[in-house]
Amino acid sequence: MPTPTVHSNAFNFLSFVQAGVDPRTGQYSCSISLPELKANHLCGPIVPLSLGFSPMNSRDTGFGKGWGLQL
Repeated sequence: MPTPTVHSNAFNFLSFVQAGVDPRTGQYSCSISLPELKANHLCGPIVPLSLGFSPMNSRDTGFGKGWGLQL
């Protein structure tokens, strides 16, 4: 009896994540794109949002230490 293979859609979302280590400082940073906000009954303006991580940010604004919204 063949074993079924596991299929995951987790890798479909990698294009929304930008991450890496700065070669000069060795610090890791990450940015996750979120859906745009469309105000005024979808007539505009459109506000792009992203959730970013920086090890230099010591504040916790509700997303965890180092994480914050980037408008």
